[in-house]
Amino acid sequence: MAGQRDASGLTDRQRRFAQEFMLDLNATQAAIRSGYSARTAGEQAARLLANVRIQSFIAQLRAEQAQRLNIEADVVLRELLYLARSDIADLFDDAGQLRPLSEMPEHARRAVASIEVEELLGGSGPDRGQIGWVKKVRLWNKPQALELLGKHLKLWIERHEHTGTDGAPLPAATAILALTDADLERIAAGRSS
Repeated sequence: MAGQRDASGLTDRQRRFAQEFMLDLNATQAAIRSGYSARTAGEQAARLLANVRIQSFIAQLRAEQAQRLNIEADVVLRELLYLARSDIADLFDDAGQLRPLSEMPEHARRAVASIEVEELLGGSGPDRGQIGWVKKVRLWNKPQALELLGKHLKLWIERHEHTGTDGAPLPAATAILALTDADLERIAAGRSS
């Protein structure tokens, strides 16, 4: 039966949505792949992601995935740190020549996104031969790594200001949505300030 729930309180379709969501973290596509209408998939996806049981199941799937892949926060942060601290000079020897990969420090290799090597030829006919090399090195995005590390370390907090039409205050019904948990707790306890 389609509406039957398992021990966790999820229907087969809800469980499939969570599993599909884990494939690419695209909620709309996960809703479509799990059998929801393409026309309403965006709304369905938002509703499904707000479901506490589905959130719990997704958290469980993420934990299982991290365990399978042996991923820990420290590993991710260490990799970001390699990128953030990258110095292209570590890739070259004292003569300015690109080091062979086996001679590059590991932290420097981890920061390399790509290396392109092109042979330069000169001359013509039987005299045609190699006259040099062009070596292009591209590192991973250092500013992005710094931004991600900064967010993890809470070096800056994003704040969002919500206003009504033309910057006017929000109507009371909409303003309630902007209340923090602390505001709601004070209201529930009978304190208004």
